[in-house]
Amino acid sequence: MQPHQHSTVPLMTPAQVQQFKAQLKDYTNICYRLVLMHNQLVAEESRSVPLKLATRWIPTAEQVQVMEEAFAAGHVAPSKAKLKDLSMQLMQLGPVGEANLYNWFQNRKARAKKRIQSNFPLISPTPGTPNAELLVTINNKLWKVPGGMLDVYTTFGENCVLRDTYGNVVPVNEKGVVLSPVVHASVYITTPR
Repeated sequence: MQPHQHSTVPLMTPAQVQQFKAQLKDYTNICYRLVLMHNQLVAEESRSVPLKLATRWIPTAEQVQVMEEAFAAGHVAPSKAKLKDLSMQLMQLGPVGEANLYNWFQNRKARAKKRIQSNFPLISPTPGTPNAELLVTINNKLWKVPGGMLDVYTTFGENCVLRDTYGNVVPVNEKGVVLSPVVHASVYITTPR
């Protein structure tokens, strides 16, 4: 008997995927408008304080893509000004508020940290120990860093800055070596100077 051969056949063509995304965006906007209309009707019927239904924000695929790009570009914990800019940009793609964005970035950072930490042992090596290899994620790739002392300039170039999960610049000496060991099981990114 021959083993069963599986062939991969796409479920949808690229044109169908684009059409589906457009339909999903339209559906999201329709649902949002229906909730607003419902709130108005309830308020008119009761002639009292309008009933505000709590609605959960569901970003469109395009909105998620923009937010993921911002996250990957180092905006792990965007400032209020950056959140305002992003919300203006995302409003063109569907309903969104600054609080929604703030929560999305907080949740995204927590998911990234949890995913990384679930792949690492619970017992961390002692930083600064020459033989210890600390495992960290930099730019979505796993790195083994001997003794936790990363040479940023040699590894990524002199025009790069290493940032921690909160977007803070990790200090380096004049040769580009981190001043204190990287933290085991942490997430870092590099950005241009």
